[in-house]
Amino acid sequence: MFLWLLSIMTQETRKYMDLHTHSIYSDGTLSPEDIVWNAKLNGLDAIALTDHDSIDGLERAKKAAEKFNIALVPGIEFTLDKYHLLAFNFCIYSESFKGVVAFSRKVQHMLTERRVEHLKNNGIPINMEKVLHYSPEARLGKFNIAMAMMQDPECSKYIQERHGNISGKNVLDLYLNRTAIVPYISSDSYGSPTLTTINRIHEAGGIAVLAHAANDIKNLEELDVLRRLGIDGLEIQMNGNRRKYDVIEEYAKEHDLLITYGSDYHGPCLSRNMLSREDEENFMSEELRRRLGIK
Repeated sequence: MFLWLLSIMTQETRKYMDLHTHSIYSDGTLSPEDIVWNAKLNGLDAIALTDHDSIDGLERAKKAAEKFNIALVPGIEFTLDKYHLLAFNFCIYSESFKGVVAFSRKVQHMLTERRVEHLKNNGIPINMEKVLHYSPEARLGKFNIAMAMMQDPECSKYIQERHGNISGKNVLDLYLNRTAIVPYISSDSYGSPTLTTINRIHEAGGIAVLAHAANDIKNLEELDVLRRLGIDGLEIQMNGNRRKYDVIEEYAKEHDLLITYGSDYHGPCLSRNMLSREDEENFMSEELRRRLGIK
């Protein structure tokens, strides 16, 4: 269920970690404790909880990590106006950092309200009360809407009558993504400003990494702009377009950027992402481990 990211220390001593996971505090299906416990069961030495626009689960994850003797890297995935940005190893008590987290969460809540109203106007029996009922602690997003639609009896009946038993991804695609059968609401321009977010991450002592870079970047000139804005690294994902990620990896190495990998784990309903042994050995650098605070 988790990808393993390997740090070479000696031939006998290796560090395995997952730097991209989501819990019930955003659009994951497991508690922070279950995320950490599953990481332990899978033999990881460290994990980052990176909920979308939320750090609310970090204290629970920290206690679980101490209990199970596994290192926890403070993390979050910010929704920017154009990209997703991972932040690691920041001070969770920084007021300026908490301010940009609160702003980002508020923007996404407003977008969720707009999407729900849009679905409701197109005949789907959903409302914000139902979404909040099934995701009471979460920063709300598209998958929270989909999960509410699958759990709510009225919505579930609506879906069953039209599509039979379908997966959460199917619900997302049919009602909330670009392939939706109802008009799609784009999230473009609905997010935190990129430069402000990077600056707040750095002010809190953290590092800023572009999430699933090949998914969102159309050309390398965009990476040039992000690098000038102060981004520290790029995330590689093997389950994506490998040819595009080879270009991203080459760019990161050429410009001395950190390279990270995480499973982007949201729960058992999604597929397993794994790295090959060769990729594991290539990606985890001593510099990254130092900046994450992993010994």
